[in-house]
Amino acid sequence: MRVALDAMAGPAPPEAIVASALQTLRANKDLRLTILGVPEVPRSLLGDLGKARDRVQTFPASQFIGPHEDAAEALRFRPDTSVGRAWQLLAEKKVDALVTLGPLRAVVTAGMRLRRLIPRVRQPGLAAFLPTQSVGCLLMDAGAHDEAAPANLYQYGVMGALFRRYLQRLEHPRVGILQTNDERVDREAERLLDAAPDWMSYCGAIDARSAFKGEADVLVCSGGMGRLVCQTCGSVAGILNQTPSPQVPMDSPRPLLGFDGICIVVPGERGLDEALTLALRMGQVDLNKKIAQSLETGPLLGSPAEHSHQADTFLKKDAERE
Repeated sequence: MRVALDAMAGPAPPEAIVASALQTLRANKDLRLTILGVPEVPRSLLGDLGKARDRVQTFPASQFIGPHEDAAEALRFRPDTSVGRAWQLLAEKKVDALVTLGPLRAVVTAGMRLRRLIPRVRQPGLAAFLPTQSVGCLLMDAGAHDEAAPANLYQYGVMGALFRRYLQRLEHPRVGILQTNDERVDREAERLLDAAPDWMSYCGAIDARSAFKGEADVLVCSGGMGRLVCQTCGSVAGILNQTPSPQVPMDSPRPLLGFDGICIVVPGERGLDEALTLALRMGQVDLNKKIAQSLETGPLLGSPAEHSHQADTFLKKDAERE
């Protein structure tokens, strides 16, 4: 598994990110790293790698995008950003996966500019793990897109359920909708999810108060709502000075599902080892191929031209918002 690591992303210094990643590299013989954002790996870190030194290389990238910058403008006028270069490597099949500490808006915008979506996927969604009274729940979308049409919610449900089935060995995932104020969207999404494949089940609309009771294994919602849920969980965890659940730490890696290529966003440096390991496992089970096969046999939700138009709309809104 060839992984591009964006070492310029996030609040941690690149050297700390590289040091953490090399520990994972040493423990996983199937992992090869292409590190962006550092001219070379410090010799002090290479000394302990032994033969693993042959599985790490650097790739030039002299610029980065900050969390409060205009992502669309930065990608348009600064071609040497680390996240932009990483996506280019993924598009050219020179790496199999991208791991980055963000910022999320720049990661999503860079991917959408390259139109690297799995066939039939209308828009990607960010998957985040939430604490519940049982073993946790996968929330989609956790902030990649502010809005979601019924077709998007259906695809989030399928992609999230496949993730839980093949990565977490949950044979029959239950998918629920986090209730919105738009009854039309909820009703149409329910109709689509009711006709979902037999290996997953639709368990109904769930209100915010019941979201943490463990009634669903996958919860789908718009990115705007998902972002608010994650921020609330993070705030509560900070107040308590502990993670809400030992099974679901809030700095767990968040896969960006729907892109043709593995992309994982890490909320904090502590989740880097888990993110690299997750990238390996997603490649081993060939999750993206399973997503493509499942959507191929499901309802046709728009033509390729409509999907391209939706990507154009996202990029236009992103530029206007910034």
